[in-house]
Amino acid sequence: MKLRLYSIVIIAILTLVVPAVFLRGTLPQQTATEIDGLAQFASMQGVSLGPLIWSEGFNNASTWTLSGSTPAILQVNNSLDRGPIVTLRLQVSGGVSYGVRFWGVTASNKPFSAWHEGSSLQHRPGRGTSETIQANLVSESSIPNPTLSLAGAKITRMAIYIEAVPFISGTFSMRLFSLKANSVLITKANSNEVGGNFTALVADLGPAIATQKLFQVFVGLDIQGSSDLSYVPYFTTGASVAAQGYT
Repeated sequence: MKLRLYSIVIIAILTLVVPAVFLRGTLPQQTATEIDGLAQFASMQGVSLGPLIWSEGFNNASTWTLSGSTPAILQVNNSLDRGPIVTLRLQVSGGVSYGVRFWGVTASNKPFSAWHEGSSLQHRPGRGTSETIQANLVSESSIPNPTLSLAGAKITRMAIYIEAVPFISGTFSMRLFSLKANSVLITKANSNEVGGNFTALVADLGPAIATQKLFQVFVGLDIQGSSDLSYVPYFTTGASVAAQGYT
């Protein structure tokens, strides 16, 4: 994704829950705070793919667990300390769905799941055409495990599955063309401008809203890019996704 960010303005309207006197027949009162995100940015940075860490050559069947029923499970060894982003290029028949899931172990060999329902990696509709999807393994590990220490942790397994709703019959297929992992490069912005080829932009809103109680967020973005640019805004608190937008 080639993205030139000339300016990005985030105006978050936070509906705050405040103490109220509850009277018969009344509703709890709510007030709203408007925050100019551009003025409140503590920092902003672009995230892009770095050097190649690992690439699957599809020439060692012993690393895969395959059967007549999905999922296909691959044994891997990707350290989260390197901030890996996994990229898959695949093609799935229309009429069914598919997804990608990960599992790992901590530095003390404690197992954990690195996937969650609601992720864009789950239950994706097959389109019958080639698609490229990416997974940030640190984010996928942190969201379902917000209190888990990931220092020294690694991803050891990944699964690629295909699924169909009840009463659907026919012949369906999944073709996996490429599978690789890259490290992450961080480009810090000077003031509120950053230019380059990025997979994500991260803006830290700083302490201004750290003590606010979030009820609802409205975000306005001013982004310039190529005509095929697509993006999804997330509002996060630490490793937890508090809100997700749609474009």
